[in-house]
Amino acid sequence: MLFFFLMGLIPLFFHDPAVALAKKAPEALWTALLLAQLLSLKSMLSEDHRTGCLEQIILGIDDIYQLIASKGLAHFCLQGIPILLITPLCAFMLHMPWFATGVLCLTFLLGLPILILLGFFLSVLMLIAESSSALSALILFPLMIPVLILSV
Repeated sequence: MLFFFLMGLIPLFFHDPAVALAKKAPEALWTALLLAQLLSLKSMLSEDHRTGCLEQIILGIDDIYQLIASKGLAHFCLQGIPILLITPLCAFMLHMPWFATGVLCLTFLLGLPILILLGFFLSVLMLIAESSSALSALILFPLMIPVLILSV
């Protein structure tokens, strides 16, 4: 929802939408993706931790990577796929060419699992610290910047 809302606000900042929006659209879409992922990280493990299911899951499985993979896949299905489906509409709204839209969707598809795994790391850190301040997201930004640079 935040992703689509931010994409509705981006055209208001440019005077010549056809030229300026097409140049800045990939950066704007990736920035909106980063912000949408950062806002959804708190809910990744907090409910399981609050109810005590997380401890039971960790005690019940032999390999902790199964938990990371399953939670990451669930987060990708609930948060990533809707963003991937709405990206062509947002790219069309920002006057991107169709070929560039396809490349952008491919980079979203490749970069989103990396962002989810990095977000899982931050979610675990927020559970350990028992805080959900906005400053904890600053821990993750230096790790997300290489993904952003390589994708745009």
